[in-house]
Amino acid sequence: PAGPSMEVSRIRCDIGDVHCDLGNFAEALGCFSQALEALEKAHMEDHPDAARVILAVGALNLRRCNYPQARDCYKRALTIQETAIGKFHPTTATTKSNLGLALTNLGEWRPA
Repeated sequence: PAGPSMEVSRIRCDIGDVHCDLGNFAEALGCFSQALEALEKAHMEDHPDAARVILAVGALNLRRCNYPQARDCYKRALTIQETAIGKFHPTTATTKSNLGLALTNLGEWRPA
């Protein structure tokens, strides 16, 4: 069931997405951090919504060419997704693809 922490997290993540789209990366990161904090306070750090926030941070880092941080975010989100929704879910596949992009940009061809 969605509680207040989950709703706060979703709203903060949506606001962060808008900031990211506008190129306001510092504001976006702040919103994503608040979204993740709300989930952590509710002990939901392994919930698919936490993966969504972590993926948003990964996308922000990928966009800013911060490939090591993007890789770490995608790996963390992938771990959550594989447990919560399964290894073969379409969302999990998208995360694997994004992880591959980050790894490729780091020159880590073998894992990608």
